[in-house]
Amino acid sequence: MKRLFNILIVFALTLPIQAQETDSLVAACLNQSDWFRLQEVYRTDSSRISPFLRLFSKAMLNHFLGRPKAAVNTLRQLLRDYQGELGSSNLISLVAMLGQNYSLLDDNKQAAAVLQNLVNAYKDKIDSTSLAPYVARQHNYRGLSEYDLYQAEQPKTIYQIPFKVQEVGDSAQSLFFADGWLNGHKGSFVLDTGASYNVITPDLAAAYGLKTIDGSVLAKGIKTLEGQTAIAESLQIGDLRLRNVPFVVLDLQKGDRIPAQALAPLKLIIGQPLLRRFASCTFDFTQNTLTLHADSTVSSNLTDLRPNLCFTSGGVLQVNTGDGRRHYPLVLDSGATTSWMGPDYYKDHTADVAREGKWDIKGGAGYGGVSYTSQFVMPQITLTIGETTFSMKQIPVITMSTEQNNIDGGAGRLGNDFFHRWQQLTIDYTRMTLELK
Repeated sequence: MKRLFNILIVFALTLPIQAQETDSLVAACLNQSDWFRLQEVYRTDSSRISPFLRLFSKAMLNHFLGRPKAAVNTLRQLLRDYQGELGSSNLISLVAMLGQNYSLLDDNKQAAAVLQNLVNAYKDKIDSTSLAPYVARQHNYRGLSEYDLYQAEQPKTIYQIPFKVQEVGDSAQSLFFADGWLNGHKGSFVLDTGASYNVITPDLAAAYGLKTIDGSVLAKGIKTLEGQTAIAESLQIGDLRLRNVPFVVLDLQKGDRIPAQALAPLKLIIGQPLLRRFASCTFDFTQNTLTLHADSTVSSNLTDLRPNLCFTSGGVLQVNTGDGRRHYPLVLDSGATTSWMGPDYYKDHTADVAREGKWDIKGGAGYGGVSYTSQFVMPQITLTIGETTFSMKQIPVITMSTEQNNIDGGAGRLGNDFFHRWQQLTIDYTRMTLELK
């Protein structure tokens, strides 16, 4: 987004002072990927934003707030009307984003065409290594276009999926598991709101007869792993029966120093690609049931229906969380046993954390290996989500990690200890809101 600042300077020469200030604020939000703050600026000061930045902001909000149809329209307009102002790096990113939104609309044929045009346009302008991820993505979309994905065998308005809280190995960590069948084979699926893909291990993909398609995708964990997409002919969990369900095949042991038995329960994961196919989903902890709704279920008594959820560029769900002074986008992650605050939080509260916290070094396991973090365990941190205030006790604040740019970075995440605080937790993908009861 560095090019965006250069554009802003040119526009500022002809704009009133107030408009220049608004554009500067918008540019800061874009460069910091602060979609919640950008949402507020756009809502209150849209008329003061210069036309280019207004459209750019609208496109980003549509994309990161989970509105793929609107995102396709605004991205196409942005690429058509302002291609000269974007610069090559921004243009490549936006075209890739356009392909992603076509795929979210199940138009993978068009997504592949968009990426193919991008590759053709830049094959003689950038090196093959830089172009390789877009070639792989184009092949992946092309393979997906051969299938009618996520076809419901018995369409309903509500699906019920019983789950159990189960300890992972002998780690004293527990996750949410739902029993089901994949291509007729019985399995136990982790329900993981923090997973940007449905995941299966290579041994199960081969044993269960999943069909691998061309191309590759990247999955971010302790380290970034490359995997292939494979199609399951049938999936059943609870009373949900689907055909042609894509999974990413990941070797959880690759580069890992974790005993194989510790990862055995994590061979099948249901992530955001399946969950966001529905208008909303509700975790009910009074009955240990996940309910998938075809329609939005946000209560009419909520006074603020502005989105407090967004997606990251990798497709992970974040919730807008505040501490009375600042707001933090925390990953909403039922695939993590415990919650923690990250380095972004630590930078804003260094003195308080050092004074009140108890320092420790902890090891954590995940995709790609083991990382060790330096952290302070705080006796309590009070946070708010919308109109709801809650306190997390004995919560770690991570200051640094042995691995760069991994899941331990950023503002932090809310794990399934957070989920268990509520009788019901509803993620509404239509309004992009989180409701807690």
